[in-house]
Amino acid sequence: MSDPTTPARLQYVSIPAAARMFGRSEQTIRNWLHRGYLTPYRAPGERGVRVNVQQVRDMLRSQPPSRVHRARRITHAAKPLPASAR
Repeated sequence: MSDPTTPARLQYVSIPAAARMFGRSEQTIRNWLHRGYLTPYRAPGERGVRVNVQQVRDMLRSQPPSRVHRARRITHAAKPLPASAR
């Protein structure tokens, strides 16, 4: 009997698929791989890297909730262009 944690038994997806599944950018997934937060997997004979879906879920759960950034208010009006610049 094979080990249930072998790659064939776990769900691995491409970086673009992981980004779509979890509402993150592909660059975010790549950053997590680069920083060692996720373990990359490359199937024999395939191009590209895959990531473990459960590992991405665990990564998202461990992150603190994101803060909502509000747009800054304009505190002064821009000066009009001089007639010669129009």
